[in-house]
Amino acid sequence: MLMCPIWENDMIQKIQDKGSQTLSETEQVAEHFRSYYTDLYWLQLTFDKEVITDYLAHIAMKWLMTEHRERLMAPLCLEEIQAALKDMPSRKASGTDGLMVAFCKAYQDQLTPHLATLFEEMTAGGCMPPTLCEALLVVLLEPGKPGRPEDRCSSYRPLSLMNVDMKL
Repeated sequence: MLMCPIWENDMIQKIQDKGSQTLSETEQVAEHFRSYYTDLYWLQLTFDKEVITDYLAHIAMKWLMTEHRERLMAPLCLEEIQAALKDMPSRKASGTDGLMVAFCKAYQDQLTPHLATLFEEMTAGGCMPPTLCEALLVVLLEPGKPGRPEDRCSSYRPLSLMNVDMKL
């Protein structure tokens, strides 16, 4: 089976919004979590170019030796992709594409040439497919925190389930 079923008991039945209103519709709960994490992680950063330039001018930069730089910039070979895939735990949850590591391992001979082409095109300055940037966000109630209400977003921690190709 490629995708895990969602069980009724595993779903968050209700959550309180900022105004202490209880939301119990699945779409409302999902939208409130989306809004909560968007607000939490969206940073409005401003950069002072002069400060950054001054900082970089006064630190000792280490440089890679030519052979190391060339090795890092070389295209990935099939063996490297297969080795990385082999080292991945097989029984982890899948990302948005539903493909589990075990499936990718079973069909690695068919998949790795396509992955090598993808990575080579990305390295050459091509665009990254939008699906590569997607993740399935799952929230888990934080264990061991007595007294934290289960109907608050702050009582949950997010877990991003990424696709195998992104993990590689």
